[in-house]
Amino acid sequence: MPLESLAELLDEGERARAARFLVERARTSFVVAHGLLRRWLAGAAGAPGSSLRFAATPGGKPFLVGRPDLRFSLAHTDGLVGAAIALERNVGLDLERADLSVPADDLLRTALAPAELAAVSVLPAPERAAAFYRLWARKEAFLKGLGEGFGRRSPADVRIGEATVVLAVAEAPIVEGFAFADWHVLDVTAPDGYSAALAWEGPDAPLIELFTDLPGPRWPM
Repeated sequence: MPLESLAELLDEGERARAARFLVERARTSFVVAHGLLRRWLAGAAGAPGSSLRFAATPGGKPFLVGRPDLRFSLAHTDGLVGAAIALERNVGLDLERADLSVPADDLLRTALAPAELAAVSVLPAPERAAAFYRLWARKEAFLKGLGEGFGRRSPADVRIGEATVVLAVAEAPIVEGFAFADWHVLDVTAPDGYSAALAWEGPDAPLIELFTDLPGPRWPM
Protein backbone atom coordinates (compact mmCIF):
# COMPACT_ATOMS: atom_id res chain seq x y z
CA MET A 1 0.00 0.00 0.00
CA PRO A 2 1.47 3.43 -0.92
CA LEU A 3 2.88 5.51 1.90
CA GLU A 4 0.64 8.42 0.94
CA SER A 5 -2.49 6.30 1.44
CA LEU A 6 -1.35 5.29 4.91
CA ALA A 7 -0.51 8.89 5.82
CA GLU A 8 -4.05 9.96 4.86
CA LEU A 9 -5.45 7.69 7.58
CA LEU A 10 -3.62 9.54 10.36
CA ASP A 11 -5.21 12.26 12.46
CA GLU A 12 -3.70 15.69 13.00
CA GLY A 13 -1.89 14.65 16.17
CA GLU A 14 -0.23 11.68 14.49
CA ARG A 15 0.82 13.80 11.52
CA ALA A 16 2.35 16.35 13.86
CA ARG A 17 4.26 13.62 15.68
CA ALA A 18 5.51 12.20 12.37
CA ALA A 19 6.70 15.63 11.25
CA ARG A 20 8.89 15.97 14.35
CA PHE A 21 11.12 13.06 13.26
CA LEU A 22 14.30 14.46 11.72
CA VAL A 23 15.39 11.14 10.16
CA GLU A 24 13.29 10.18 7.14
CA ARG A 25 13.36 6.44 7.84
CA ALA A 26 12.10 7.00 11.39
CA ARG A 27 9.35 9.27 10.08
CA THR A 28 8.36 6.68 7.45
CA SER A 29 8.35 3.90 10.03
CA PHE A 30 6.00 5.92 12.25
CA VAL A 31 3.59 6.68 9.40
CA VAL A 32 3.54 3.07 8.20
CA ALA A 33 3.11 1.63 11.70
CA HIS A 34 0.25 3.92 12.68
CA GLY A 35 -1.38 3.79 9.27
CA LEU A 36 -1.33 -0.01 9.23
CA LEU A 37 -2.65 -0.12 12.80
CA ARG A 38 -5.61 1.96 11.68
CA ARG A 39 -6.25 -0.36 8.73
CA TRP A 40 -6.04 -3.46 10.89
CA LEU A 41 -8.26 -1.99 13.63
CA ALA A 42 -10.74 -0.76 11.02
CA GLY A 43 -11.33 -4.35 9.94
CA ALA A 44 -11.92 -5.45 13.52
CA ALA A 45 -14.03 -2.42 14.47
CA GLY A 46 -16.06 -2.25 11.28
CA ALA A 47 -15.30 1.46 10.82
CA PRO A 48 -13.10 3.48 8.44
CA GLY A 49 -9.51 3.69 9.63
CA SER A 50 -9.43 7.47 9.36
CA SER A 51 -12.45 7.75 11.69
CA LEU A 52 -10.81 5.97 14.60
CA ARG A 53 -9.90 8.04 17.64
CA PHE A 54 -7.39 7.09 20.30
CA ALA A 55 -6.82 8.07 23.91
CA ALA A 56 -4.45 6.78 26.60
CA THR A 57 -4.75 5.46 30.12
CA PRO A 58 -2.94 7.27 32.98
CA GLY A 59 -0.14 4.74 32.46
CA GLY A 60 0.15 5.70 28.79
CA LYS A 61 -1.46 2.61 27.23
CA PRO A 62 -3.45 3.65 24.12
CA PHE A 63 -7.04 2.55 23.62
CA LEU A 64 -9.71 2.98 20.98
CA VAL A 65 -12.33 5.55 21.93
CA GLY A 66 -15.82 4.04 21.84
CA ARG A 67 -14.53 0.45 21.64
CA PRO A 68 -13.04 -0.38 25.04
CA ASP A 69 -13.65 -4.07 24.27
CA LEU A 70 -11.18 -4.00 21.37
CA ARG A 71 -7.70 -4.21 22.92
CA PHE A 72 -4.55 -3.86 20.87
CA SER A 73 -0.79 -3.47 21.06
CA LEU A 74 1.39 -1.88 18.39
CA ALA A 75 5.10 -2.60 18.02
CA HIS A 76 7.61 -1.42 15.46
CA THR A 77 11.35 -1.56 15.22
CA ASP A 78 13.88 -1.17 12.43
CA GLY A 79 12.14 -2.52 9.33
CA LEU A 80 9.30 -4.37 11.02
CA VAL A 81 5.78 -3.51 12.20
CA GLY A 82 3.38 -5.69 14.15
CA ALA A 83 0.07 -5.43 15.96
CA ALA A 84 -1.86 -7.78 18.19
CA ILE A 85 -5.61 -7.36 18.60
CA ALA A 86 -7.87 -9.09 21.11
CA LEU A 87 -11.48 -8.82 22.23
CA GLU A 88 -12.05 -8.03 25.91
CA ARG A 89 -8.59 -9.26 26.88
CA ASN A 90 -5.47 -7.23 27.56
CA VAL A 91 -2.70 -7.92 25.11
CA GLY A 92 0.90 -6.86 24.54
CA LEU A 93 3.25 -7.32 21.60
CA ASP A 94 6.94 -6.49 21.37
CA LEU A 95 9.45 -6.64 18.52
CA GLU A 96 13.19 -6.31 19.01
CA ARG A 97 16.01 -6.06 16.48
CA ALA A 98 19.00 -7.83 17.96
CA ASP A 99 22.11 -5.67 18.23
CA LEU A 100 24.78 -8.33 18.38
CA SER A 101 27.51 -5.69 18.50
CA VAL A 102 26.63 -4.97 22.12
CA PRO A 103 28.58 -7.23 24.50
CA ALA A 104 26.12 -9.83 25.73
CA ASP A 105 27.48 -9.89 29.27
CA ASP A 106 26.80 -6.17 29.68
CA LEU A 107 23.19 -6.68 28.58
CA LEU A 108 22.70 -9.64 30.88
CA ARG A 109 23.86 -7.87 34.01
CA THR A 110 21.66 -4.80 33.52
CA ALA A 111 18.41 -6.40 32.39
CA LEU A 112 18.01 -9.89 33.80
CA ALA A 113 16.81 -11.07 37.17
CA PRO A 114 19.27 -13.34 39.06
CA ALA A 115 17.54 -16.59 38.02
CA GLU A 116 17.43 -15.49 34.37
CA LEU A 117 21.06 -14.42 34.49
CA ALA A 118 22.08 -17.81 35.85
CA ALA A 119 20.18 -19.63 33.09
CA VAL A 120 21.52 -17.51 30.23
CA SER A 121 25.10 -17.29 31.49
CA VAL A 122 25.69 -21.01 30.90
CA LEU A 123 24.97 -20.62 27.16
CA PRO A 124 27.86 -20.36 24.70
CA ALA A 125 28.87 -16.73 24.20
CA PRO A 126 27.44 -16.38 20.65
CA GLU A 127 24.00 -17.47 21.91
CA ARG A 128 23.77 -15.15 24.90
CA ALA A 129 22.81 -11.97 23.05
CA ALA A 130 20.05 -13.75 21.11
CA ALA A 131 18.75 -15.26 24.35
CA PHE A 132 18.78 -11.82 25.95
CA TYR A 133 16.65 -10.29 23.19
CA ARG A 134 14.15 -13.13 23.41
CA LEU A 135 13.77 -12.47 27.14
CA TRP A 136 13.64 -8.71 26.62
CA ALA A 137 10.81 -9.07 24.07
CA ARG A 138 8.84 -11.29 26.48
CA LYS A 139 9.28 -8.81 29.33
CA GLU A 140 8.31 -5.81 27.22
CA ALA A 141 5.27 -7.59 25.75
CA PHE A 142 4.06 -8.42 29.24
CA LEU A 143 4.55 -4.88 30.55
CA LYS A 144 2.79 -3.44 27.48
CA GLY A 145 -0.10 -5.77 28.15
CA LEU A 146 -0.31 -4.46 31.70
CA GLY A 147 -0.10 -0.89 30.45
CA GLU A 148 3.36 -0.25 31.84
CA GLY A 149 6.82 -0.14 30.33
CA PHE A 150 10.50 -0.11 31.15
CA GLY A 151 10.24 3.64 31.64
CA ARG A 152 8.22 2.87 34.79
CA ARG A 153 9.89 -0.36 35.88
CA SER A 154 13.31 -1.98 35.58
CA PRO A 155 13.48 -4.94 33.16
CA ALA A 156 15.17 -6.95 35.91
CA ASP A 157 11.99 -6.57 37.98
CA VAL A 158 10.03 -8.75 35.57
CA ARG A 159 10.94 -12.42 35.68
CA ILE A 160 9.81 -14.72 32.90
CA GLY A 161 9.44 -18.37 33.85
CA GLU A 162 8.85 -21.38 31.65
CA ALA A 163 5.07 -21.21 32.00
CA THR A 164 4.36 -18.14 34.12
CA VAL A 165 5.16 -14.49 34.49
CA VAL A 166 5.82 -12.92 37.87
CA LEU A 167 6.34 -9.29 38.69
CA ALA A 168 8.85 -8.47 41.38
CA VAL A 169 10.07 -5.26 42.95
CA ALA A 170 13.79 -5.15 43.59
CA GLU A 171 14.63 -6.40 47.08
CA ALA A 172 10.93 -6.87 47.91
CA PRO A 173 8.43 -9.75 47.87
CA ILE A 174 6.49 -10.64 44.74
CA VAL A 175 3.70 -8.16 44.10
CA GLU A 176 0.30 -9.87 44.34
CA GLY A 177 -1.77 -7.14 42.71
CA PHE A 178 -2.34 -9.09 39.49
CA ALA A 179 -3.51 -12.64 38.75
CA PHE A 180 -0.39 -13.62 36.85
CA ALA A 181 -1.64 -17.18 36.46
CA ASP A 182 -4.09 -15.72 33.93
CA TRP A 183 -1.30 -14.34 31.76
CA HIS A 184 0.51 -16.15 28.97
CA VAL A 185 3.67 -15.14 27.14
CA LEU A 186 4.59 -16.70 23.82
CA ASP A 187 7.55 -16.32 21.49
CA VAL A 188 6.33 -15.37 18.00
CA THR A 189 8.13 -16.35 14.81
CA ALA A 190 9.85 -13.32 13.29
CA PRO A 191 12.42 -12.77 10.52
CA ASP A 192 16.07 -13.53 11.18
CA GLY A 193 17.67 -10.90 13.37
CA TYR A 194 14.47 -10.08 15.24
CA SER A 195 12.80 -11.34 18.39
CA ALA A 196 9.05 -11.10 18.95
CA ALA A 197 6.82 -11.99 21.85
CA LEU A 198 3.11 -11.87 22.56
CA ALA A 199 1.48 -11.60 25.99
CA TRP A 200 -2.22 -11.91 26.71
CA GLU A 201 -4.56 -12.20 29.63
CA GLY A 202 -6.85 -15.19 29.96
CA PRO A 203 -7.06 -18.45 28.02
CA ASP A 204 -7.65 -18.76 24.30
CA ALA A 205 -7.53 -15.06 23.52
CA PRO A 206 -8.69 -14.28 19.97
CA LEU A 207 -5.49 -12.71 18.68
CA ILE A 208 -4.42 -11.34 15.32
CA GLU A 209 -0.67 -11.17 14.70
CA LEU A 210 0.57 -9.14 11.74
CA PHE A 211 4.11 -8.41 10.63
CA THR A 212 5.20 -6.20 7.76
CA ASP A 213 8.62 -5.50 6.30
CA LEU A 214 9.50 -1.87 5.53
CA PRO A 215 12.26 -2.13 2.91
CA GLY A 216 10.69 -0.24 -0.01
CA PRO A 217 8.05 2.26 -1.10
CA ARG A 218 5.07 -0.13 -0.95
CA TRP A 219 3.73 -2.43 1.77
CA PRO A 220 1.27 -5.33 1.78
CA MET A 221 -2.34 -4.53 2.60
